[in-house]
Amino acid sequence: MLHFMHHLPHTVSPSRVPSTVLQFPRLRCISAKLCHSVSSTDSSLPSTNDLSRLLQGRITRPHLLQVHARIFRLHEHQNNLIATRLIGHYPSNLALKVFYSLRETNIFPFNAIIRVLAEEGLYLKALLAFKELKFRRLLPNDLTFSFLLKACSRDGVGVNCVKQVHCHVVKSGFMFDPFVCNGLLMAHVKAVKDLVSARQLFDEMPDRNLVCCWTSLISGYARLGLAEEALKLFMVMLKEDLRPESDTMVSVLSACSILNTPHIEKWLHLLTQCANDFRCNHLDCDYVNIIIVYLYGKCKKVEKSREAFDKISESGKRSVLSWNAMIGAYVKMVVIWRL
Repeated sequence: MLHFMHHLPHTVSPSRVPSTVLQFPRLRCISAKLCHSVSSTDSSLPSTNDLSRLLQGRITRPHLLQVHARIFRLHEHQNNLIATRLIGHYPSNLALKVFYSLRETNIFPFNAIIRVLAEEGLYLKALLAFKELKFRRLLPNDLTFSFLLKACSRDGVGVNCVKQVHCHVVKSGFMFDPFVCNGLLMAHVKAVKDLVSARQLFDEMPDRNLVCCWTSLISGYARLGLAEEALKLFMVMLKEDLRPESDTMVSVLSACSILNTPHIEKWLHLLTQCANDFRCNHLDCDYVNIIIVYLYGKCKKVEKSREAFDKISESGKRSVLSWNAMIGAYVKMVVIWRL
């Protein structure tokens, strides 16, 4: 038994059950079972599903420790479902103790511990957990790779780590999963800043209808100062009838901020043509006009910015990005007048 479990309470006091639990009759019934069960032979003992439900969602630390203590007393600490839920509630140091206390582990506790390690940026430990998963001859699923790639999408992660995971994704047949592919894109873009490999991966993706994949690559171009590549990809995205998300627009505007004056004039011409294109629907025009507002503001042409802003539809003006672009243009003019 883990030494840190000696500090867990042995009983659950009814007065200490959180008010959020008492709001729901089913959870109130389970809590009552926890409070009054005295032996494993009692017919009123909570079931595995009961204990699992108590660990769903956000719960307070005192209540978590109470439930965990009761799990030990009921000899349910080897249950993979319950262990998976427990791992998700603890920081990595305690989550690892829960994980390694399991004698027989299926894929779900592995996914849970890799997720916890990824969220704390412990990519080497996440990779070790993945290697142990493979050593035990368990088959990773899409969530395994999504969590692992999140761990590998941080600055400082080595090229070899990303290549290893990429190789496992290919061998496991998950290159057809767009969410896993987006994780790979993020790893190549953020961790190793290899946009050549990222673009090759993007071009080879069988399903490119996931907007976040486009956003990841556009963001990568913007981060590395390749503004024109970011804008070109954005234009292709619109032609594919995909709707940019707010993150996409932020990345595009970030790319626009590093354009110099000759390139700004070139892109203003191209974007204006796109906005006037009869194939461009109102929503797409709004996205384009937001960029035009920003670029004219960058050139200190506030009247042109206002013209583009007025062309944005009412639904488009619900986005804070359009207002930020217009206000930014006015602010730049105020600075000029003050000078």
